Amino acid sequence: MPKAQFGLLKKHIAKEFLLSFLVSFVFFFFIFFINQILLLVQKILLKNVDFLSMFKVVSLAIPQFLIYTIPFASLAASCMTLGDLSSYNELLALQSSGISIKHVYRVLLFFGLLLSLICYLITDFLQPWSAVKYQNLLSNMMRDIPTFELKSNSINRVDNIVLSVGVVEDNIINDIIILDESSKNTYNKSVV
Repeated sequence: MPKAQFGLLKKHIAKEFLLSFLVSFVFFFFIFFINQILLLVQKILLKNVDFLSMFKVVSLAIPQFLIYTIPFASLAASCMTLGDLSSYNELLALQSSGISIKHVYRVLLFFGLLLSLICYLITDFLQPWSAVKYQNLLSNMMRDIPTFELKSNSINRVDNIVLSVGVVEDNIINDIIILDESSKNTYNKSVV
C-alpha cells in the first residue's frame, strides 16, 4: 500500500485518539479538580480567605493531579479509539484489505510515548516547583490567619512545637498552651 494511504490512515486514527483523549482528559480533570476544590473549601474558604489567594492555591494544586489525569485519559482514549474502530468494523476492513494492524498500534504507541514524556516533564519539573509554592502559600496563610489550621479542642504539632488549643471562634483562640521541645534535654521544656 502506498505511503499516502498510510498517512490517511494515521491521520484518521490520530483524530479519533485526540478526540477521545480530549473527552477523557476533561472528564478525569473535572473529577480530580472538583475533589481538590472540595478539600480546599473545607480547609480554606471556611476561614474567610480572599478569592485571589484561593485561586492561587487551586492553580498550584493542578500539577498534583495532572500526573494522574494524563495517564488515565491516555489509557481511556486508547481503549475508546480501538473500541470505536472495532465497532464500525474498520479494523476488520483494514485486515481484510491486507493492511497490518500494527499501523494502528504505531499511532497509539506514538501518542502514548508523547503523553508519557509530557507527564514525566510535569512530574519532574512542574510538580515539585508547584508543591513548594503551594506549601509556602499555605504557610503564609497560616501566619496571616492564626486559626487557619487550628480546630477547637485539638493538639497540633509544628516541627518541635506542640500547640494545645481550647475553643476557636472567629479568629480568637482560647486556652492555648505552647510547648517548645527544641531542647535535647527532656527536662528542659519551654511552656508558654
